[in-house]
Amino acid sequence: MALEEGSIIFVSAPSLPLQDRVAIVTGASRGIGRTIALHLASLGAKLVIIYASNSSQAELVAAEINKSDAVAAEASPRAIAVKANVSEPEKVKSLFDVTESAFNFAVNIMVNSAGIVDSKYPTVSNTSLIQRAINESPLDRLEKTEDIASVVGFLAGDTGEWTNGQIVRVNGGYV
Repeated sequence: MALEEGSIIFVSAPSLPLQDRVAIVTGASRGIGRTIALHLASLGAKLVIIYASNSSQAELVAAEINKSDAVAAEASPRAIAVKANVSEPEKVKSLFDVTESAFNFAVNIMVNSAGIVDSKYPTVSNTSLIQRAINESPLDRLEKTEDIASVVGFLAGDTGEWTNGQIVRVNGGYV
């Protein structure tokens, strides 16, 4: 059957669009990085949870991902936790080697969510900027970690393949 001009073809998306892809997520032991790692895992990705100092939190994230697919995790885990200082080039190279060795696949997705905390600056929670940002936001709220994670999932999948070299502002319409 021929399609008429202007016809739309609907193609169903796979249930796990990142199936068997390998992702490294820095700063994944907590906060935005954790939520991104869990979201990518829910889309089928295998994860390397990178942490700088909090091994117990990173191991908990990996365990949560592996628990979600307990049968497969017994044969081969879907997530591992690795300590790495990503500011050191040799550690980054080693990180890629460890990842490829653990999953027998090259890295497909790299998310840098590691934060640097400098105590000489106030935290956002200690400033009046929060209420101002909420008041000015079209959605009357601050972003949630899930808001960021869903955009990362989109960009990591096939549906985001034409989005390259862009700054994507995940800001709820705040201009």
